Amino acid sequence: MLVCARLRHVAGTQWGTKRYMNMEHLKELDLQNQSDIIAG
Repeated sequence: MLVCARLRHVAGTQWGTKRYMNMEHLKELDLQNQSDIIAG
């Protein structure tokens, strides 16, 4: 129960919302790859 309480606390603080990777760059790369495939 102590572990669960600690995990709930961490998830509710800034650690739970911190992003380690910007997914927008990957999304743009994926869109570029799709357009290259369509263009042939």
